[in-house]
Amino acid sequence: MDVGEKIFYPMHGAGLIKSIEDKDLGDYCERFYVIELPFEQNLHIFIKEDDIDKFEFRKLVNEDTLDEVYNYLNNEEFPMPNNWVQRYKENTKRLKSSDIFNIAYVLKGLSIRNEKGKLSLKELFMLNLAKRILVSEFVMVSGFSKNKINKIIEYSMEH
Repeated sequence: MDVGEKIFYPMHGAGLIKSIEDKDLGDYCERFYVIELPFEQNLHIFIKEDDIDKFEFRKLVNEDTLDEVYNYLNNEEFPMPNNWVQRYKENTKRLKSSDIFNIAYVLKGLSIRNEKGKLSLKELFMLNLAKRILVSEFVMVSGFSKNKINKIIEYSMEH
């Protein structure tokens, strides 16, 4: 991974490798990757260079994949278990993956259930998280504003 590279960080969304810094930790010096997550209130994460391979980062998708996700959100079938505990476990697993279609599945499936008024507070949080994660990647890939991406996603899910 190189400085300036755009990446996807599961459960957080799109980010940027801002720098690689040496930090003095008293008796020794440690090298850290600094990852900026601009859509998480400009959160900066410091990860030891020795630990970077333990994280499941991936490169951002391309614009063709964005189009595929828009079409995917247009599907009507997003079955989820009726039991909210089981549904929560499955959706958590989907969000932790780095698969953009899993995240879209959570967004669409929970949106459908939300229209019926059947979501717990934890699931409402999960719905908002899925949308934030998708929007972050779509904005970084497309260059469109967050507002425009939100409108495109809403349109895709309705039509």
